[in-house]
Amino acid sequence: SGESSDIVEAFNVAKSANVPTIAITNTRRSTLTKISNAYIVTRAGEEKAVAATKTFDVQLAAALMLTYELVGKCLCGVERAAELSKKVLEKEEEIAAIAEKYKNAEHAFGLGKDSAYAIALEASLKLKEAAMIHAEGFAAREFLHGPVQLVDETTPVFVFAPSREGFLGSVKAMEKIAQYKAPMILVGPKTVEVEKYAADFIEIPTVESDLAVIPLVKAAQVFAYQVSILRGLNPDKPSKLSKVVKY
Repeated sequence: SGESSDIVEAFNVAKSANVPTIAITNTRRSTLTKISNAYIVTRAGEEKAVAATKTFDVQLAAALMLTYELVGKCLCGVERAAELSKKVLEKEEEIAAIAEKYKNAEHAFGLGKDSAYAIALEASLKLKEAAMIHAEGFAAREFLHGPVQLVDETTPVFVFAPSREGFLGSVKAMEKIAQYKAPMILVGPKTVEVEKYAADFIEIPTVESDLAVIPLVKAAQVFAYQVSILRGLNPDKPSKLSKVVKY
C-alpha cells in the first residue's frame, strides 16, 4: 500500500540521514512514493486478500530485476520464472493432498538457505495469517541452535531448496530433524535425494537459483491456502488482520 507506518517511519529516518531510498510498492500515489528518492510501481492490480500474495510475488520479482540491473546481470530468466510459477498452480490438487496430512498441526517450521531463507519466513507468515498455525522460519543451519528442540513427530518442517546447492546446505539440519521423526516437506526441483529425507515433496521445475524463489513462494502460498480451507477458515479475510497497519 505504501502507507504502513513502520515502513514510512523507516524511510523518514533514512531520509533524515541523507540515505538514498528506493520504494517498491503497488500504489503510485502513496506516502512512500512521495518521500522516496525513486520508486517502482508494480502494477499488480488490487490485492483483495488481506494476506497478500500477488503483491508479494511482484515485489519480489521487481527487487530481483532491480538487483540484476545494478550488477549488470541478464534479466532473461525472469519471464521463465513467472511461467514456472503458473505451473505450480497446476499442482493444486497434489498440494491439497499434502495439506490434508498436516491440516491439524499446531506448530510448523520453514527452513531455507540464502535466498530461500526469505521464502521460509514468508511461508511461515502465510501459515500464521491464513491457516492459524503457529509457524516460524529460520535459516537452515541456525535452526540447530535452539529451535530444533521443539520438533517432534507432530511438527511438520518445510525445507525450501531452490537448487542442489541449497539442498546440500540444508542437509545437516535435515539429518538432525530426521532423528526426531519430524515430517519434512521438501520444496524444490527434483535434483535432490528426496526420498532419503522428506515425507512429502512439492516439485518446482528447475530454474536459476536466485529466480527459483518465485515459484517456491507460490508453492508455499498454495499450501497455506489449502490448509486454511481444510480448517474451515477464510484465507482472504483473517479475522484479526487489517490491510494497512497504521499506529
